[in-house]
Amino acid sequence: MELSSAALGLGICGVVMSIIYIGFFTYLFFMAGNFAPAIQYMYAIVYVIGTVGLLLSLGWLLFSFILLSNAKEDDTSGKKIIKISVKRIIKIGSFIIGTIQTILGCLSALASIGYIIQLALGVGIGGVATETVPFSLL
Repeated sequence: MELSSAALGLGICGVVMSIIYIGFFTYLFFMAGNFAPAIQYMYAIVYVIGTVGLLLSLGWLLFSFILLSNAKEDDTSGKKIIKISVKRIIKIGSFIIGTIQTILGCLSALASIGYIIQLALGVGIGGVATETVPFSLL
């Protein structure tokens, strides 16, 4: 596969996926206000996830447009030409994606450890003690 067709495919896929994610995170952003005041922490969590996800999706859309604009088709010969910067754009995108995945993986591991500790201590959300008997009907 040529680099030009790979760049074109990555650009188109990135535009489509980022538009889908923009819709999803916009929904999360506006849904955050629908939580009851008793679970205010959920409002903050959903609002932060929606905001960060929306910003990342907009950046992904911009990156995909830049990639698409650098993978153009030559009108005279029909061959795809690539500016020299496409390799660099793909390399930068790979570093960004790898960094985000590493950060989210670490946050996920920390959240899992925190949840296991919370279950071990028997403390519910908000510091309220929970019942430790499984399958309780009360």
